[in-house]
Amino acid sequence: MHASITIDDLIAEGQSWRVRSPRAIITLALEAVDMFVRSESPVENAYAGLRDNIAMFTRNLLDGRPTGGVHQVSDSAHSARSRER
Repeated sequence: MHASITIDDLIAEGQSWRVRSPRAIITLALEAVDMFVRSESPVENAYAGLRDNIAMFTRNLLDGRPTGGVHQVSDSAHSARSRER
């Protein structure tokens, strides 16, 4: 399950593929995703929590937590937030 994946797991996978400097590459990629998700909005029919989920997963990885770590927002919170918009 993706919820338990950490940045160290991604780095280990990169190392198993013999990627040079996997930590730097993965960190740069995650930082790019983080910037992108802050600057773009999902299309109108997208899942209401899409942006928040991607931001949370990315931030958790960058902060050394599992992807679906303790700062996970429930679907009901996403729904409430969507109704407010």
